[in-house]
Amino acid sequence: MNNSSKIFKAIKHFFDNYLVSRDLEKTLECVADDLTSIGTGDKEIACGKEAFKELLQKEFAAIPNALPYKFEDFHEKKIAEDTYLILSNLDVALKVERSVAVTCKMRLTSVVQIKNDKVVITSLHASVASQNQQEGEFFPVHFSMEGLKNINLQTKHNLLEIAAELMPGGIIGVYQQAGFPFYVANTTFYHMLGYEDENDYVKSVNGLYVNSIYEEDREYAERLINEQLEKEDSYSVEYRILKKDGSFLYINDLGRKTKTDTGEDALICVIIDISSRVMQTQNLIKEANQDFLTGILNRKSGQSKMEELLHNTTNNLFLMIDLDNFKQVNDIYGHDQGDLVLRWIAALMANTFINEIVFRLGGDEFGIFISNIKYKHQMNDYKFRLNKIMEQYKAKIEQDYPESKSTISIGGIYKKTSCTFNDLYKLADETLYDIKKREKGKITIITIK
Repeated sequence: MNNSSKIFKAIKHFFDNYLVSRDLEKTLECVADDLTSIGTGDKEIACGKEAFKELLQKEFAAIPNALPYKFEDFHEKKIAEDTYLILSNLDVALKVERSVAVTCKMRLTSVVQIKNDKVVITSLHASVASQNQQEGEFFPVHFSMEGLKNINLQTKHNLLEIAAELMPGGIIGVYQQAGFPFYVANTTFYHMLGYEDENDYVKSVNGLYVNSIYEEDREYAERLINEQLEKEDSYSVEYRILKKDGSFLYINDLGRKTKTDTGEDALICVIIDISSRVMQTQNLIKEANQDFLTGILNRKSGQSKMEELLHNTTNNLFLMIDLDNFKQVNDIYGHDQGDLVLRWIAALMANTFINEIVFRLGGDEFGIFISNIKYKHQMNDYKFRLNKIMEQYKAKIEQDYPESKSTISIGGIYKKTSCTFNDLYKLADETLYDIKKREKGKITIITIK
């Protein structure tokens, strides 16, 4: 339990005002306007801050005195951007008579969000562990502090359905068998995947939850789920899940073992949409590997990809491309126009060598790496493409930037045996230097065994 975390301090601040100070206004300041709350008492369900306020007013009127409390096993888990799931046990001291006090042991489940640097509670669910779990209950729930042992099981299930609809993400139950046959789900689960109802979903996936998992992730997801369940009663796995329209979401599947009403092994799972978080991470990775100006790979990423291939391939061709007199484009036509030319030539090379590694070395220099060239006709094809690039660049300069007299020089090394990036780079750089020294605007490829 991290007592110093921002989330813990916010939850503690809420319960200090709610249970100890019994301060209505300060308690309400800690919750979101669209709060959903389920308490331990009958009919203690509130949707929205105003409904929650009414419940508190009744409670404070009935029990005005302070209720000391303490957390046990407090856990917080980030489930989405600025969103956290809270799980904890909560001991609350209650005075039954003047000389008699009892401790009410509750389970707390809450969802909080950070909005404008402030932590607010968006969902709050308190339950009391029952000592009388009935067959067919996925969760033993004590609906009042007195412990109504004879409450109808169907009523409990109905209330659980309401609770499920208020929980973050979708909820689905599956049999713990091959393919995870469908058992039950809540409306949120169907809607997040674009389905109308249970029949619509079950028909689409042929009754198997595994068919909801993105095809490329199925083997991986099933394996991780089963591996974790061999060691413990719960699991947490991230993968892609298919929507009805064929698109997909990135989700965090949080599952736990349970039993069906017929005693069969099953899993109850909370499905959290983490697409926003994953896309942000992917964008950061893309930005780290991408040249900021041209959009193609940057030097670091290009070199890394080359080094990976050089470990396992021979007959490799490395080309260094330099834009001659490019400084004149910037000096005469301006740096904005120079940037346009760099983006244009980068796109032309990337589209011409779609399956090869194309990257910006820096400034007006670019690199192209082609691996595993076994036949002469392949080399002839690559030379043809390079000449087309040079011709198109020449035409572009003559039309839009004629005073710069910029051309392209290309120096390449075709190495039949294995080598390192530094070896290829040094040889190609020397070849390019010789071209520019003798006559710019030419292409030379040297073969080295």
